[in-house]
Amino acid sequence: MVGRLAQAISPTGSVALSYDSYGQVSARVFTDTQSGLYVEKHAFHADGSPDTLDFFLFKTLASWHASASIIVLRGVRYFSLTSRA
Repeated sequence: MVGRLAQAISPTGSVALSYDSYGQVSARVFTDTQSGLYVEKHAFHADGSPDTLDFFLFKTLASWHASASIIVLRGVRYFSLTSRA
């Protein structure tokens, strides 16, 4: 991966980035000072517009899923990673 930020580290945590084949950020993985792990995952339509945004909060064993059109949020789903609702 050339020309893209892959990781940033600070005293209060870190972030690692991954990219899709078009160079858009497809996922961010965050850590905090208590070794908490948080994942933000993006998905895009073929035209590059946003499709979904997922958050995985491993400290709470929960996940958030949002579907969005260009600016309007169409819905949010919440489910536990131990049992989907």
